[in-house]
This record gives sequence, C-alpha cells and structure tokens, in this order.
Amino acid sequence: MTDIEGFLTIYGHSDNLLNNLLIVIDKSQLVLSTWVRFLGFLCDSVRQAFNVPEDKKAKFAALREDILSSPFVGLKTHQHFSGKVMSFSLAIPGCKLYVRDVLR
Repeated sequence: MTDIEGFLTIYGHSDNLLNNLLIVIDKSQLVLSTWVRFLGFLCDSVRQAFNVPEDKKAKFAALREDILSSPFVGLKTHQHFSGKVMSFSLAIPGCKLYVRDVLR
C-alpha cells in the first residue's frame, strides 16, 4: 500500500478527495511568471497592477457601440453594461465616479 492509498483509507471518501486534488492541480500554474490571468484580468506582479486584456476591451467596446447606436436600451443590456463597468473597477480605480448615473 502506498502512502496515498493509506491516507485515503484513513480519511475515507477517496474519490471525492482525489477529485478535489486533481482540480487543484489542474488550476495550478507550474511555470513561474510575472503575470497571470486572474478573474479575467492580467495581474502584473512587476508593476503591481491589474490590466484589462484586449479581448475584454473589444467586448466592452462592442457593447458600448451597441448601446450608443440603439434608440432603446433594454434592462438586461443595461445591467450587463453596468456589471462590466463595475468589474473594471479592479483595474481602473476611478471608474465608479464616471458611471454613477449608469448605476442608478
């Protein structure tokens, strides 16, 4: 019996524990890097900053243009826009000040 099998026998629920270990290993980053994508943002440890990736910028720009070109904006689209703006507050500290009217 290996150490892992003994551990799983003692603590039981081997399938659940093994699955949890595999999930943690799957999400781990084994290569050192100065930046990592976390919560959809690029975390740069050298500059100690969160950056908005280009794909998020493009999606936001498309949503913004859709809202500006439409004569009517639905509630769901408005909520989607305000949620995106609030999520950007991690990378853009003053964005809440500029969108106060959107959130009302």
